[in-house]
Amino acid sequence: PPSKWTAKVKSEWALGGHWLMSDTEVVFDGGQQMRFREYMGWDGENHRYVQVAVNNMGEGVLNRVHFVGDDTMVLMMQNSREGTPQAERSVTKFGADSQ
Repeated sequence: PPSKWTAKVKSEWALGGHWLMSDTEVVFDGGQQMRFREYMGWDGENHRYVQVAVNNMGEGVLNRVHFVGDDTMVLMMQNSREGTPQAERSVTKFGADSQ
């Protein structure tokens, strides 16, 4: 079922400006909280963009990031829920006033 939530994100360049580090806090109606720390950057050894993320539920993931044109980022996520493999795709479009 749909749920309402709010999120706060703080991002800054880290590790010599090679990675974007973001701390995210999501608060759901009812008070449940999820916290994430992620690093997004270039994997020089494997020649690809990646996202490395951990959360307050004890999960850690390595996801592939694709850039489509000048204004679109596609994040491909593999995970499992209750033992069942899943895949998710997140698309972010950047505009003139997004930073």
